[in-house]
Amino acid sequence: MALLPLALAGCGGGGGFNPLSGGGSGPLVSGSVIKGPVSGATLTVYALNTDGTYGAVLGTGTTDATGNFSFSLTTPHTGPAALVATGGTYTSETTGATVSGAGSSLCAMAIDLSAGATGLVITPLSDMVCARAAALAAGGTPLPTAIADADTFVMSIYGLTGRPETLRPSFTAGAPCTDAGKLAMVLAALDKLRTGLAGGSDALYTALSSDIADGTFDGLSGGAAVPLGGGTLPFTAGSTDFVGALTSVAPAVFAGATGADILAGGTCATTGLGAVSPASVGLEATSSGAM
Repeated sequence: MALLPLALAGCGGGGGFNPLSGGGSGPLVSGSVIKGPVSGATLTVYALNTDGTYGAVLGTGTTDATGNFSFSLTTPHTGPAALVATGGTYTSETTGATVSGAGSSLCAMAIDLSAGATGLVITPLSDMVCARAAALAAGGTPLPTAIADADTFVMSIYGLTGRPETLRPSFTAGAPCTDAGKLAMVLAALDKLRTGLAGGSDALYTALSSDIADGTFDGLSGGAAVPLGGGTLPFTAGSTDFVGALTSVAPAVFAGATGADILAGGTCATTGLGAVSPASVGLEATSSGAM
């Protein structure tokens, strides 16, 4: 995968909105935070150390009511960086309730911020990329390579052709297998999973990112059980539990969608899930995982 600066105006999220701003006079950073659209989230941009840990703060901003942000960095930066969204609220696709992100965060990484970044989309999948990239960098992989490899890794799990941090979810009835459609399906399934496994808490997203950081959805991180609430993440959360949530997403979540759309989208969005699931859960690496 080519190591390209993240400047994504053509990928959506970089224009046509009136976001809240912040920061200084450095390069522009803009995009969206989406679980559903997250309103009132705080954005912090960090330089990344070679081992993938956060370094100096480069700028801050806030999302508007539709989850969009746009602000200028206070400190110009050349090289890898992370944008971290903390807090905010959004509407659950599963229940229609307002969900608080207090105490939780999502991340997206950029290989080079020298020219800023536009159209950046921060989602639970971009957060998985961050977790995997940080684990690879901590193991000695050069950070730009780690970010690119982590992107490819997460793309392969969910059958995506574009990098997660460049994609905006959008489901079209009758055409569920576009990247935008697959991302919409995955986010809806994660929201449904959140209501069941985490008691409605956003902590599930952090737990799943911790789980996949080592390359396998098995409920473990560094050999230890991943914490979730007062207990631990089930070892099937990212595999069979996710598939169950995916295939039970109500068609009414997406305008005009049918049961056939949901089934087809679920199949398309799990093409690589078997490869990162323990053999004991029954998702073969060559199967879609959707059945």
